[in-house]
Amino acid sequence: MSEGLSKSPQELRDEFLKLQNRDDVAQLLGVTTKQLNFHLYVLPSERKYKTFIIPKKSGETRQISAPVRRSR
Repeated sequence: MSEGLSKSPQELRDEFLKLQNRDDVAQLLGVTTKQLNFHLYVLPSERKYKTFIIPKKSGETRQISAPVRRSR
């Protein structure tokens, strides 16, 4: 688990409100700025999300797009 995600909701909120640039965001997420830029600007959308269909109670279907977990 990254350091940022082990903090309390209040600590995360306080840090979020102090964000001023991309480096701050990367640090809060526990990734490098290079990794953040890759995921934002290089990685194609089809590799960011897995899309699948699930049935609804009514018999219709619903399309779900879930984030793909990044490998470490």
